[in-house]
Amino acid sequence: MNASSMYRRRDTIRDGRRLRWVMFGPLGAVEFTIAALVQPYPDDVADMVPTVVIGGVEFEAFHLGYHTRQPLPDAAGPIADCDLIEGPCYADSDGQSAEELLRAWTAGDQADELIWEWLAEYYMATLGGGR
Repeated sequence: MNASSMYRRRDTIRDGRRLRWVMFGPLGAVEFTIAALVQPYPDDVADMVPTVVIGGVEFEAFHLGYHTRQPLPDAAGPIADCDLIEGPCYADSDGQSAEELLRAWTAGDQADELIWEWLAEYYMATLGGGR
């Protein structure tokens, strides 16, 4: 799959309480979402949960997931009206991988390019036949 068949978008959803990076391709879409903390974690677990402060708001990993029109073995669905691929889809997400991505992103310079690289690899592994 070549890069010209893929496109990407970063958006803010739910009144700025979530930030989402989405990569689209002919087989569906993959997304990484972080969500604002509703309340701080207790001290005994706070060090185990990666967070990042953006614009004075603390965010945590929400999910790393995919959306596709074709059912995959671990997918939920069909979801009747997917907002990413506009219509019915099958989807799944991975919270642990989302935390790994957030850790990598916060350890670096927080450039979006790292997220786009992870999403491209995730797309190929889940939707591109590499799984």
